[in-house]
Amino acid sequence: MLRWSLTGLAGIGVMIIVLALLILEREPSVQVSAHKQLNGADTLKPLLNRLDQLIDQPEQFQTITLAEEQLNSLSGFVQRALPGLHSQFLVKSERVGLQTSYPLVLGPWQFYLNVRADVVAGEGFTIGQLSLGSLPLPGNALLSLSSRLFDGWFNSALAEQTLQQVLWVETQHQSVNIGLRPMQLWLQAFHEFKNQLPQKEPEWLARRTGDYLLWLTQLPQHQLAQASSLSDFFKPLFDYVEQQSGEDNVREEMTAAVMALAIYAGHHRVENLVGELPVQASPNMLKPRYYPMLAGRRDLCQHYLVSAAITLSSAFGVSLAVGEFKELMDRGMGGSGYSFVDLTADMAGTRLGQLITESGSPKAVLAKLREVKSDRDLLPATHGLPEGFSKKAFTQSFGEVDSPAYQAMVKEVESRIDKIALYRDAAPQS
Repeated sequence: MLRWSLTGLAGIGVMIIVLALLILEREPSVQVSAHKQLNGADTLKPLLNRLDQLIDQPEQFQTITLAEEQLNSLSGFVQRALPGLHSQFLVKSERVGLQTSYPLVLGPWQFYLNVRADVVAGEGFTIGQLSLGSLPLPGNALLSLSSRLFDGWFNSALAEQTLQQVLWVETQHQSVNIGLRPMQLWLQAFHEFKNQLPQKEPEWLARRTGDYLLWLTQLPQHQLAQASSLSDFFKPLFDYVEQQSGEDNVREEMTAAVMALAIYAGHHRVENLVGELPVQASPNMLKPRYYPMLAGRRDLCQHYLVSAAITLSSAFGVSLAVGEFKELMDRGMGGSGYSFVDLTADMAGTRLGQLITESGSPKAVLAKLREVKSDRDLLPATHGLPEGFSKKAFTQSFGEVDSPAYQAMVKEVESRIDKIALYRDAAPQS
């Protein structure tokens, strides 16, 4: 019996080694810099508007066009948020190719997990070639199996309906057209999937965020004056946090308070980062009479709070990538232009989130937040920082994202933020 057991273990070990040799490679299949891909970020605004139309007109058949540049701009954003992950789309005649590489370090060796896939033009959604390293895989069979496993596990029809939404795929010169069925059935499947999930009371963060959101709406009238600044909210809000906190939950209470402030004065969709709030704390019902401003601008207040909220709910790199990506999109027609002032608010908000999540002394952080007296305690002076760049003007001044000129400007923003006492414990890691 022992002999057979050892033989079986040895066989499993050999299979693992063979599989690793097949799927891991010593060189990446794709090497592309994020800053080159992000040059097309300004082309994404029309695409986002088109996606909104899909939801707003659910009874109509729709066609969506994706340019190769748009697909690769999204890949660039992912790479900025997840360093090491490189992806590239290539639209050719009759197919859309995707290559992805991710580094894996195993002891003293570095390998790459390379994935290659083709979506073939024609009826429906069809995967042509699919490989993991040098291991070829049956793409359509795996897609069908994954769909069935998902729907079977969750007792839903969402995965099958998602695949059925695609009527046809057509490639043109550096773009792909996708024909879609009306969204009604997909939206119905999505809501049924969502509703059949186990219902439970709001999680702690959602419940406490709701409590703070309700409290914000009950601030004295002078706190809601038309010219109120974001800093006017900090002292009363974090005094209240101090009253609500125990010995072991100061960090959690600060997180809930900032999330509530981001929903209240930043953007109501921050609720999606928290989870479903109690009904009485719905952001659609609790809107401020006057929105607070930061350095005299409402948009900077939004940039600051939303970046802080993203940082509190995710990795630091994701928050910074979101802020940078939004500015790159704004270079296009209809946007406000690339703004290093907006980026300063994004980065300062990220520092606030870092301060709360990473500080070794939450009580000391809370004491600092209670001492905020003016907007200059939150956001550095932005004089001399350029903004309003079109894509052409941005390229003329800075070339590409990550160029020496661009990085020098980012360093200047960081140095200004470093001088604010509140953030000195939350400097980015070099």
